[in-house]
Amino acid sequence: MFKLFIVSAASTLFLFAASLSQADEPVFEWKAGLLTQYFHYEEFNSQGNTLNQEEGLLPGLQFSLGYSTNRVRHQVQAEVYHGDVDYDGKTQGGIPHRTQTDTQLYHLGYRLDTGNTAYGLSAYFSADWHYWSRSIQPVGFIIGLDETYRWPSISLGLSYPLLHSEQHSLNFSAGYLRLLTGRFTVDLSELGFSKQEINLGSGDGEEASLLYRFRLDEKQSIELELYARRWSFQKSKPETISNSIRSITFVEPRSNSLRTGFALRFTAPF
Repeated sequence: MFKLFIVSAASTLFLFAASLSQADEPVFEWKAGLLTQYFHYEEFNSQGNTLNQEEGLLPGLQFSLGYSTNRVRHQVQAEVYHGDVDYDGKTQGGIPHRTQTDTQLYHLGYRLDTGNTAYGLSAYFSADWHYWSRSIQPVGFIIGLDETYRWPSISLGLSYPLLHSEQHSLNFSAGYLRLLTGRFTVDLSELGFSKQEINLGSGDGEEASLLYRFRLDEKQSIELELYARRWSFQKSKPETISNSIRSITFVEPRSNSLRTGFALRFTAPF
């Protein structure tokens, strides 16, 4: 997968250099937006039964910079979400446990869109980095747990213009999502151990979005976007750690993630 990522990145740099050398009236623009995301996360045991799940709405902010010509468009963006979601699961001893999880999501990404091809279709490629801070809150005698997840991903997809005029445009996009090797960190200090880190492995998923753009004038626009992303991580390899008193073995279970949301953005040149 790392080789695939390097090849994709090299291809992207080549296309970027070609676009600069063949630029047709290049446009530089910035975007700022408000986001609302439905967050759903679920873990499973080896028999496929649910171990725990988290869900809730998270508010967020987004900022991006873009460069486009008649042939291609390049965009780099940053997103952040923060809020509490509902946790419904069990302790290691099988005791039902319901609480809140303080959730922070960070996303940095680059996206390349090509010009229209046959039948009005255009292709896109993106490379992204994700960070998730998961703080399961304590309730009564049940202690809390702090975890972090981080992983890179790439996606390839197609976009199709459903509507296009001087003032209105509506585009549908769908693509394949590949999660590269990620890292999982858990703080076990409450149990007498230090922070531990294991590989998450890789995963697969899908993504889709519906983007409406309304031109306020020749330079400024408002965007409304509905999006959905779904992916899975497989069960990690078990890790055994020891202190001076005891040893424990821990593993990150197989998991599914679903994130759907709504974005409202303002865009203008610079």
